[in-house]
Amino acid sequence: MTCKTKTNIYDILAFYQDEDFYYKYIPEKMLSYINKKYNIPSGETIIAFLHCRFNSGFCFTEKGAYWKLSLGQGKGNFSWEFLKKIDHIKVEKDYLYLDNMKPLMLAGTTYPQNLLVLLLEEIKQNSIENQDFLSLNTRSLSDFSINIDNVLRICSTFKGNEDCLLCTMLNVDIRTSDSLSDKTRISLMKKNNLGENETLIAYVNTYMGIGTNGITITEKGVFFSKEFLSIYFPWHVFKQISIVYNNENKELLINDRIVMNLSCSIIEANDIFLFLQQLQKQL
Repeated sequence: MTCKTKTNIYDILAFYQDEDFYYKYIPEKMLSYINKKYNIPSGETIIAFLHCRFNSGFCFTEKGAYWKLSLGQGKGNFSWEFLKKIDHIKVEKDYLYLDNMKPLMLAGTTYPQNLLVLLLEEIKQNSIENQDFLSLNTRSLSDFSINIDNVLRICSTFKGNEDCLLCTMLNVDIRTSDSLSDKTRISLMKKNNLGENETLIAYVNTYMGIGTNGITITEKGVFFSKEFLSIYFPWHVFKQISIVYNNENKELLINDRIVMNLSCSIIEANDIFLFLQQLQKQL
């Protein structure tokens, strides 16, 4: 699994999201702890965080990776320039090995450890193949807004479905979440770690209209949420990811491995799949 358009470090990290891997939208308490304990220079941006047990893990910035091991085993960092010189990257028995560097413990995370190897390999390869990869203005490349008119046009196929929260909200107010209750709106903001200045455009509940499991659409991208997991794709990355629907199991397979069960959705599962497909085509 590789990023189809290898634009920058932000895009690659977005493609490798899974459980215990937070991309851009990191919980406030966790982010505060990272800022206090990981010794990240003030000029660098925290892009993603791989969480292990006891607040240990790996923090990724545009310059490199910062790590903190559990049980007082230390902390440190390595730059992406350093990674370019590494010949062998592997994981064995919960330890990450980078050539002769002291192995780093990964125990306690539910993130698939082989994905970390693939992620680092891809960052290394892009750094070698594209000399501008590490000097790109990642902030400007990563952020752009969706055309709301396109969203409205796509959502027109849902009109007449009284249970479609997505269409209800867009037909009432395309800039806010006024059609949702305050309780649901606040829950969605908390579930996806959204700031107060974020604009909620739409929400599709995938579990009988209860809780916050589902698809949340904002001005910046799309969130796929289920129990203990929220995955965020900026619009330009969402356009590239694979979305496969298994009609027999009523499941979406997102980005080749994230499974979202739609068997308890109020909205027809196939309609949700078709909506996502149309949305991707219009971006």
